[in-house]
Amino acid sequence: MSLPPIANIFTVSRLNTTVRQLLEKEMGLVWISAEISNFTQPASVTGTSR
Repeated sequence: MSLPPIANIFTVSRLNTTVRQLLEKEMGLVWISAEISNFTQPASVTGTSR
């Protein structure tokens, strides 16, 4: 059994750049709203002790 020819091999960097360019071309500026789950901030950052 032979493998099908590979059309494109992308590095992660090249794929990210390509996807970014496609999105910017088709959608313009995009803002994403999200939340971070299970986020904890160390006491050393807030200045309070636990």
